[in-house]
Amino acid sequence: RSLYFHSVLSATMEILFSVENFEENGGKYREINSPRSLEACLRSGLDPAELYPRAKKDFVDKTLTEEMVDIKYKTFEKKRIDKIFAVKEQRNNLIQYAERKRLAGTNRNGESGAQTPVALVTTKSPKELAAELSNTMLEQEEKRIEALRRRQEKELNKIIER
Repeated sequence: RSLYFHSVLSATMEILFSVENFEENGGKYREINSPRSLEACLRSGLDPAELYPRAKKDFVDKTLTEEMVDIKYKTFEKKRIDKIFAVKEQRNNLIQYAERKRLAGTNRNGESGAQTPVALVTTKSPKELAAELSNTMLEQEEKRIEALRRRQEKELNKIIER
C-alpha cells in the first residue's frame, strides 16, 4: 500500500480519545478529543489540560523544602484525579441523557416511543457524528456567552442608574 493511501486513511479515521481512555499504561497521555468528553469538561468548568499529570519536578521551587514539594505534588495529583472523576461523571450523565432522549423520541415511522432496531442503525460516520456534536457544543457555548453578555449589560445599567 502506498504512503498516500495511509495518509488518506489516517486523515479520514481520526481516533477519538475520551476521558475514559486518554491514559495509557506506560504513563503516556493522549489528547482528549472526543466531543462528549470535551462537552463534559466544558460543563464541569474544566480545561482538558487540567486532567493531565505533571511531573514532580514542576513543583520544585528554591523556597520550598522537599517535603513541601511532595505535599504540593500530592495535592495537585489528588485534585487532578477528582477532576477526572467529575468529568467522567458528567460524561456519563450526557450519555444517559442522550439515551433517554433517544428512547423518548420518535422512530422513523413518526411513531413516538422507543425506536426499532432498524432506526438505531446510523449511516453517519463517527467523524460526521463528532462534527455534529461539536457544532452543537459551539451553539451552546455561543448561547452561554450571549446570556453572560446580557447579564453583564444589565449589571452595568444598574450601576449607571445609581
